[in-house]
Amino acid sequence: MQPIAINDAVPTGLESFTWTCVGTGVACPAASGNGAIVATVPVFPAGAQLVYSARAIVSFGAPPSILNTVIVTPQTNVLCAPSNLPPPCQASVPLGTAETFAVPLGGRATMLLLCGLLVLAAGAQLRRRLR
Repeated sequence: MQPIAINDAVPTGLESFTWTCVGTGVACPAASGNGAIVATVPVFPAGAQLVYSARAIVSFGAPPSILNTVIVTPQTNVLCAPSNLPPPCQASVPLGTAETFAVPLGGRATMLLLCGLLVLAAGAQLRRRLR
């Protein structure tokens, strides 16, 4: 059993970064939080695991792809899996994005305008696919 340090900085291009942690065979340093994950686990038994799940809001003008990288540093000499390289151990995950847009509130004219814009956008998509 050995201590480990976990460091997951907030990637560039995110407006917010909230996370939760679930441990198996070891307790999470914190069950949830926001911002960077900076934690030390004093005793990390063999076979234990911590699973962090993050939810982020992408900033306006963010880069087209965002990569989240976590660095785990054990305090003794071990090899990182699956690379078999010495620590610090590093893993990167591309963040998926979901497109959202604001719907304007207003009267019937606003709703008709919004419906017309959606029909035009759908028609443009259909024409692209048919080419």
